[in-house]
Amino acid sequence: MRSRFVPEWLTFEIEQALAAIGGEHVAKKEATVLRMAQAIAKGESQASVFRQPGTCSKNIWHGVNGKAGWKEDPAIADALALATARARWWLRIKEGQAIQNALDDLVDVAEDAARQIADVIRYGQMSFPRQGKTVTKQAKVAEVLKASTEVLDRVSALTATKNTTTVQPMTADTFAVLAQQAKAQAGALNEEAAVAWDPTQTPDDDGD
Repeated sequence: MRSRFVPEWLTFEIEQALAAIGGEHVAKKEATVLRMAQAIAKGESQASVFRQPGTCSKNIWHGVNGKAGWKEDPAIADALALATARARWWLRIKEGQAIQNALDDLVDVAEDAARQIADVIRYGQMSFPRQGKTVTKQAKVAEVLKASTEVLDRVSALTATKNTTTVQPMTADTFAVLAQQAKAQAGALNEEAAVAWDPTQTPDDDGD
């Protein structure tokens, strides 16, 4: 490999493509291709490539005064296409791994977070390990109330914070209780109606 810039996504196939580049200033051509591929993959400007050490200028790359630029060289174009595709793939993998690492970190601290919330609610205090010791800090009333509300919102829909835009689902047990109450109320109304009914009463009667 003749160029100084060696990206972490470099493969043997890309090295072979770069080796096919000939003519003068081969090392600078290789470095420009690799830098350009990385810039394209990251969505950076080409101007940033030309400022990098060991790369060519804008005019040399694009051409000037009717003279073809380096990018017109078929070997350079092929190497750039291959390197760009690889760089894009590598960045997607790297970003995905970064997200997975962040999720792993959250999972690792989940138990500590749950314990901390429980201590805030039960004892009104928070504890932090510091230099081999445990530092305890009293929680404010607002912090205790907020932690309590967050817990209730997640325990059950029945204890969740109510608002006018949220419809709380009715459980089977709740529906059974309401249905039983409605049935009992209907039975009581039927009994009152049966007692009050007078078969001899006519529409002209006052009903007294």
